Amino acid sequence: MLTIAITNLKGGVGKTTTATHIAHGLTLRGMRVLLVDADGQGHCAVYLGAERRPDLSGVLMSTRRDTTDPQREYQPVQAFIQRGVRPGLDLISCDPSVTVAESRINGEAMRELRLMRRLQEVASEYDVTLIDVGPKTDLLSTLALLAADAALIVTLPSTPSESMFDMTARLAALHEEAGRAPDVLGVLATQVDGRERLTRTVRDQLRDAGYADIPGIPRSVAIARATHAGKTIFEIEPQSPGAQAYAALAEWIHDRMEATPA
Repeated sequence: MLTIAITNLKGGVGKTTTATHIAHGLTLRGMRVLLVDADGQGHCAVYLGAERRPDLSGVLMSTRRDTTDPQREYQPVQAFIQRGVRPGLDLISCDPSVTVAESRINGEAMRELRLMRRLQEVASEYDVTLIDVGPKTDLLSTLALLAADAALIVTLPSTPSESMFDMTARLAALHEEAGRAPDVLGVLATQVDGRERLTRTVRDQLRDAGYADIPGIPRSVAIARATHAGKTIFEIEPQSPGAQAYAALAEWIHDRMEATPA
């Protein structure tokens, strides 16, 4: 199982929209996908029309076999998975209670690897896990990044260089402190307007960084309308430019997974 973090240190760049659309797009290619929401806003569930629940809190806290505390007593990860939010797509949801979970496990040994080890319990059930990482440098984002094999950095056309620099610096710091960090899979520009000169500048920057082949995501009212309805663009306007762009992105990721030795 490959685990990919969808990340940026800035909010409002389209991480959750991208995570939910990649997840659905990969299932349409026959893959078994687990989507993990590691942002306390819980928008993955909202965008997919699923129930926003404290599932990630349970995954992080219900790990101990030496207690009768119902919040800490061991439960398998499967107990916190919403099955079949789409055919082939399961979800570990999140809500604001995850801050309580963070405080409860803070100070425990090997806490930074807690999510990675828990996801290993269900690795055989999925081809890929996607983690929607919140735009912070807190314990939760650290857990999410250390659980990932690869990171897709999502950025707006106005800030690709800053996004690449900030996230690569963050990943380098994680590697130095924890001995591991995800490799950068690529940098994805969202809300792209091909008519703007800025977009051409972004393409030049991504090409110089070695990520010119990643399909960008166009600015699209239809995508926003879909997420507000708890749907993906594949379900409401499958022939639209936004749907085609996210389908191309899912295909891009699928092809790299196929090319990567197990």
